[in-house]
Amino acid sequence: MKNILFVMLLTSFSILYSCEKDNQKVEIIAEQIQGSWELKTTVNGSTGKSENFPKGNGNILDFTNLNYKIYSNGTLLKNGTFKIVKEESILTKEIVDKIIYDNESNSVKISVKIENEKLVYTVDAFDGPSSIYERK
Repeated sequence: MKNILFVMLLTSFSILYSCEKDNQKVEIIAEQIQGSWELKTTVNGSTGKSENFPKGNGNILDFTNLNYKIYSNGTLLKNGTFKIVKEESILTKEIVDKIIYDNESNSVKISVKIENEKLVYTVDAFDGPSSIYERK
């Protein structure tokens, strides 16, 4: 009986620890995304065709604390709140970071990844487009 109790207790701690690590990873990406990002490249999910954008194009994602602003050609399109969550990708079945705007959890699923001062922003769908932003 003691062995069963010990195994149950050990399993509980393992689960709690893994959840805590996931929360820390979400906090890290939420910190890394802070600032302004300018659109550099888009990739069409259906055709694979890419389009490059020059510096100063005015297509900006701006993240401050838990708030966001989206600009197109320098004009504010939308603003509100955001959060980063861990969810399974439809494409890869792996757990990825997804951004949720304005608590709209039923909206289009967008995964985010930050590498080398680039923000990769991908619609999680089989024909979903991707956008690559560079930190301003």
